[in-house]
Amino acid sequence: MQKKEWARWRPQSALELIGDEVAFAYDIIEEAISTEGGERCFLLHGNPGRGKGCISGLIQDKFMPDAPDAVRRSYVHKGKLVTLSVAKEIMEEAAYASAYGKWRVLVINEVDEANKDIQTVLHDWLQDDLPKDYVVIVTTNRKPITQEHLTHLLESKQIGKAEAEDNYLQPRFASRFTWEEIPTLNTDKLANEITRVTGIPIAIAKVCASNSQGDIRHALKEVQSCITANRVRKKQRERELIHE
Repeated sequence: MQKKEWARWRPQSALELIGDEVAFAYDIIEEAISTEGGERCFLLHGNPGRGKGCISGLIQDKFMPDAPDAVRRSYVHKGKLVTLSVAKEIMEEAAYASAYGKWRVLVINEVDEANKDIQTVLHDWLQDDLPKDYVVIVTTNRKPITQEHLTHLLESKQIGKAEAEDNYLQPRFASRFTWEEIPTLNTDKLANEITRVTGIPIAIAKVCASNSQGDIRHALKEVQSCITANRVRKKQRERELIHE
């Protein structure tokens, strides 16, 4: 069994992504960016712990290879912390050429938590002023929605205005992105992937996958817990042998 701390592990390449669907989403984004005149704005949506952050991190690795870690981190934001001043800093910085290669990759996680006014400001920038070699990836645990669908939900009174504002991105903002859904793997598929990546026996992997309910992060924490427990039991047996 490989000696890695799986609770904090992150994939270092697309081959280490857990789930073919996750790897496919990465490949779609990489291909689009690499294509001249291709898409530059992507919205990754799906339940927590499905690999959205891993995809955006690997895209940064691919297209900002020469940027120091501190510089890469400066391009990663949490939606609830993107204030108007932060949004202005992002847009102002984007107007200048990169000091670390051709590309820059901005990531805003949980973008649905960004203020609606901020979403409007960013939409206008994305539409009118986004530099050619600038990529924007936003993630959300909530499913995006079109204006037509939202209007139908409101008019049919399936949801109220307050609920719509609380639970959905502004459709106008979301429409600026290509949407990529990151699905939840079923237990058997997740277990097989855990075994492939970590090397643990499939029987243990199935327990970890089942306990995680599709959350890859949690499944890997379960893996680490099993490995740690095994180490502790081994040490206990060694102490017992010494005292015999």
